[in-house]
Amino acid sequence: MVVAAAVADLGFAISWQVEERTLSASQMGEAELARAAARGDRTAFGRLVDLHKRAVFGLCVRVLRDPELRARLSDAARRDAARYDIRECVRQMESLYEEVLAENPLTAEC
Repeated sequence: MVVAAAVADLGFAISWQVEERTLSASQMGEAELARAAARGDRTAFGRLVDLHKRAVFGLCVRVLRDPELRARLSDAARRDAARYDIRECVRQMESLYEEVLAENPLTAEC
């Protein structure tokens, strides 16, 4: 699980780096892969990993050798996962509805 979080972090880092620099025509394929991976496309993420095998391997080794980094990544992954808990999503949606209704109350005519 920790390695998966670290690899996901790498995918984000690759996506960010591609977005932040001027891209030549040959780099546009990688940029599109990064955008698709950031949207959750597993195939695109796999292709990015293939393109950056050495970096992924180095990151995995670093995570395995560094207990503090593992702990930070694990904590961050747990916090991120908690945002997608169904109870939290329902609470946020209810809050949004309450906010909209407070600004635009329904009348008996509706």
